[in-house]
Amino acid sequence: MPITAVIISAIFLVGILVLAITHSNMFTWLAVIFWAGIFFILILPSYFNTQEALKKGEEVIAKVENVRHWSHKYNSKDSKYYENYEIQATWQNPRTGKTVKFVSAPLKVDPTPYLTQKTVKVRVNPDNPEQYIMDLSFMPKQTFTAGD
Repeated sequence: MPITAVIISAIFLVGILVLAITHSNMFTWLAVIFWAGIFFILILPSYFNTQEALKKGEEVIAKVENVRHWSHKYNSKDSKYYENYEIQATWQNPRTGKTVKFVSAPLKVDPTPYLTQKTVKVRVNPDNPEQYIMDLSFMPKQTFTAGD
C-alpha cells in the first residue's frame, strides 16, 4: 500500500470527523465509525506490513497455485463490468515448515500469459509471513487496480 493512499484515507477520515462534529447526526457518526474501522483495521496494517516486508523481508520463490478472476460493476448505473485478477501463490517456510499463502494486489490484466515460470518472487518476513510484498515487475504497466 503506497503512502499516498494512507495519507488520502487519513485526510478523508479527518474530514468526515470534522463534518460529524460540526453537523452532528447519526449518519455522520456512523460514517466516522465505518471509515475509522476501515482505516485502522485494513489500511494502516496493510501499509505497516508492506514497510516491514521491505525492511526485514527476504526474497523467496513462491509457487503460483491459482489466478483468481472476478467481474464487478462500479455502480448500479454503470452497465460495464470491470475485470480483476489476483495471483495466489504458496511457499513453505523453512523455519516453521508451514505453508504460507500469498495474494497479489488486484490486477486489471490477466497475469497468466506473463507467468512463464509458474513462480513469483515474494519479499516476506519469515518471522511474520503476513508481512510480504509480491514482486509484480514482470507485469506490463497499467496493470494495477488499487494503489496505482
